[in-house]
Amino acid sequence: MEDDLKIKAKPTKDLFIYMLTADLRHPEAIAELVDNSIDGAIRERKESSLKDKCVKIDITPDTFIIADNCGGISIEIAREYAFNFGRPPGSPSVDGSIGRFGVGMKRALFKIGNKFTVQSHTDTDYFKLTVDVEAWSQRPEDWSFVFDEVGPYTEENKMDWNTIITVENLNEAATKLFSTPTFINELIEHLRQQEQGYLERGFTIIINGHHINFEASELLYSEELKPARKFIDMEDVKIEIFAGVGESEHKKAGWYIYCNERLVVEADKSWISGWGKDNIPNFHAQYNRFRGYVFFTATDSKLLPWNTTKTGIDDEAPIYQKVLLDMKNYTRSVVDFLNALDREKDQEEVVLTEVVDSSNSIAINSLPKSTLSEVFERPLGKIVRKPKDIRISYTMEPEKVGIVKERLGARSYKEIGEMTFDYYMRMECEPLDH
Repeated sequence: MEDDLKIKAKPTKDLFIYMLTADLRHPEAIAELVDNSIDGAIRERKESSLKDKCVKIDITPDTFIIADNCGGISIEIAREYAFNFGRPPGSPSVDGSIGRFGVGMKRALFKIGNKFTVQSHTDTDYFKLTVDVEAWSQRPEDWSFVFDEVGPYTEENKMDWNTIITVENLNEAATKLFSTPTFINELIEHLRQQEQGYLERGFTIIINGHHINFEASELLYSEELKPARKFIDMEDVKIEIFAGVGESEHKKAGWYIYCNERLVVEADKSWISGWGKDNIPNFHAQYNRFRGYVFFTATDSKLLPWNTTKTGIDDEAPIYQKVLLDMKNYTRSVVDFLNALDREKDQEEVVLTEVVDSSNSIAINSLPKSTLSEVFERPLGKIVRKPKDIRISYTMEPEKVGIVKERLGARSYKEIGEMTFDYYMRMECEPLDH
């Protein structure tokens, strides 16, 4: 009788896979896999430097392979947690990890292809797992995967990498994208930006033989021009804000927001970071020097205000709304300075321009933080307005103008005015020699 009252509500696997991957772009999917490798490196290294830790990606129109030397996945973790759809209660986590919901790896693999093989070893364990997604989706009641091989790590199953994931039978979209140099370049740039914090700590990412280099975030600094720095400890989340000016470059201007060192908002110039709201103007070219950086850090990544794909901020999260107030205040301070800097174009003295030109671009991590305050420091400067030329205009009878024009040899009425004014200055205003 009780069974008669039950209503089925289990999702179909086809719908589950579609919903899991629909809003995920391929660069973001691959970034999810790189995030897993980085979490492994953090778990194993347990120190700031990630030097010698590496992820290697090889992409062709037929195959996607990602390999890392970041410690591997134990049999227990693989069996109980790693392949679950979602993070079960009590599952082990990495302090300060990038992973959040426990779906990143599976979502990425489903996005790329219809068959994947995962081989991994720790110092003691080894396993191999192959999943045919189409065959798996035909078993509606069975959501489990089955190991191909499992056991101790020995000479017989020795690997050059801790984990190797191979995806075959690629989805149509992946096949088309992976055959274009444009996509590979986009992916390189995407990972350069997204994983910048980890690249700076020494982590290596190689794509089709190309080593990705990082570009440090920089702000202008001098004794007279110092970026603001504010540190906030809020609800088990540590927040660090920097705001100031950099080189004038539209592409790089705006707010940058990081969650556990993962860049989730890049050079934002929209209402998300406060532009065009309250007393903040909409962004325009006059503010191309603006730079703002926010770093959210938490042991538990669920406390961070990012979306499920780690590609944007949850702007409705209470913690972000609180920080947004500080961001808008800093935007106002820097914008006021940039407005004053722009006004110097019409001034004889260019105090602010000279200070900006003489300041040094310094990476945020290298700034002398002990010299920074919560206030954006800038010179006030003495404003001296440059006198502007005055236009003099009058009318005369044509006959008289013609006579003067001929006598002066002037070619235009403008020249007549200038030459007659110069004559009066010379004859009536300049001191006579005695």
